[in-house]
Amino acid sequence: MISRFRSISAFLMALSAVGSVSADIYRVIGKGNTIAPLRSSKIAMDAETVVVEPEKAFGGFHVTADFTMRNTSAEPITCDVAFPFESRGHATNARESFKVTLGEGAIATRVSPIELKVRDESVKQPRSPHDFAAALVWRVSWAAGETKLIRVSYDMGEPEHYGRFVDGWRLRYIVKTGALWKGPIGKADITIRLTEHPLFATDFTKSAGKRDVLDPPFSYPKNARRVSPTEVTWHFENWTPEEDIWLGVVTWVGFSFDHGWRNFIPTPAPYGGATEVYTDALLERILERELAPWRDSFPEQAQRDRPTLKALIAGWLYREIFARNGDSFSLGKKKAGEPAPAKTFVTDLDGNYWSWWHDKFPRANSSRGGWYHPGTGPGPNGTVRLSDLKGFERKNAEFLLHYFSP
Repeated sequence: MISRFRSISAFLMALSAVGSVSADIYRVIGKGNTIAPLRSSKIAMDAETVVVEPEKAFGGFHVTADFTMRNTSAEPITCDVAFPFESRGHATNARESFKVTLGEGAIATRVSPIELKVRDESVKQPRSPHDFAAALVWRVSWAAGETKLIRVSYDMGEPEHYGRFVDGWRLRYIVKTGALWKGPIGKADITIRLTEHPLFATDFTKSAGKRDVLDPPFSYPKNARRVSPTEVTWHFENWTPEEDIWLGVVTWVGFSFDHGWRNFIPTPAPYGGATEVYTDALLERILERELAPWRDSFPEQAQRDRPTLKALIAGWLYREIFARNGDSFSLGKKKAGEPAPAKTFVTDLDGNYWSWWHDKFPRANSSRGGWYHPGTGPGPNGTVRLSDLKGFERKNAEFLLHYFSP
């Protein structure tokens, strides 16, 4: 038994953290330090060659990408070209190693300055698939009809890691931004090598044939070739990207009340348990939200585990009602010679027994108006019973009990 419970948020941040992600260059427009994607009607991407491979010095991965860009018009063009990142932090971390050159061989020239620009969060409008939080931006000029080689290289860091109902990692290269240039990409060759990275190469090699693991462990299988057990290359012609290029090992873990912190389900905001009738349709909406990111990758598993997930969602909504009424989720206090209650998850330094739910709702205070005041319920040690609830909350709690057994 542990003496103090570490916040679930620490686990979620550690195991659901998104690694740095690389992407195709694209055109942007903006004022000052803000950016927005812009579709080009005159500049075409004739070819791209991308290599993602281990970066020996830091244990992460390095990207080298060549883009052959052609001005299809009869007039000179100058515009801002950008390399997008999914967060400002990723862009900031990559900036130190980020290099851009124009041309190749003896005539190659280093581009400077390369500016960090961010998305204008004050603009309240739907985001497109090409709209990123930040980008490293530089200016490029083409003469009429000119073809220019743009080379980008930088250290991208570690792969993305997952740790809820799927477990594993993916090394991902965003290609959707390539669709912003004129017409399809003429030709694309993309390679991801894990060979010299002992951790990810070994994991990737051993993933073959395992149950509930994505197979094949990479995107665009019709365009991919496994050069070796730890290297995959993709080839495309006249290509309009629809899915990112990725390689990795992702395992379906599923849903169970025994999975501890993996069971975290964000409940709807604002809280509606006291003002609206909970229905099966509400549970279905939350269920679909949770499954959406991985349903296409794991269709059989998602269908198989739907009932368990629905019960888990009902359990979260049920406990949230009690938390709103001050339940501390206490299981009593330690007594000499007596065993701990069966559902004890943690015992604190003062000998108090707490269930798994004790630490799950305080985090709501920072984002939802400070509504959780544990220990203020009318029962022993500030607990709340079903009979203590009134109105909608009582009816909703009784409805949710049909889906699970507490």
